[in-house]
Amino acid sequence: MDPKVMWTSIVIVAVIVAATVWLVVERRRRRRLQQRFGPEYQRAVQETGSVRRADATLEARSKRVERLQIRPLSATDAARFVEAWRQLQTRFVETPEAAVNEADRLVGEVMHARGYPLGDFDQRAADIFSRPPTRRLQLSRCPGHRTPTSAR
Repeated sequence: MDPKVMWTSIVIVAVIVAATVWLVVERRRRRRLQQRFGPEYQRAVQETGSVRRADATLEARSKRVERLQIRPLSATDAARFVEAWRQLQTRFVETPEAAVNEADRLVGEVMHARGYPLGDFDQRAADIFSRPPTRRLQLSRCPGHRTPTSAR
């Protein structure tokens, strides 16, 4: 066989193998992100307008959260927060505006007690959704996170 043909064939095969490996690795990484983030993955794709940008955003978020010192609540703190949440729920019917504001503050307290940095709502929600589903607080994200006070 002609050496030029042989080397050309080797290069072509190497390129095909490298492209295949890259595609498999990307597909696995994307599947892992979809499983980890669930519905948040699709929301990221819609917000960024691109699957690649969503992947990069979620990977960066995951790495950021992995560097945080997240810790479980003590039994005392957990009981205190559960009781505060129950009281908030009972006040919601009579004073929804105050209850919503207090609930936002309470979520911030819980996150601070667990080791999450306090920032705006979107950053806190993004941090929570970076945790695996079995270990994260399930939050419903209201568009814009507007409380009755801030909507005026």
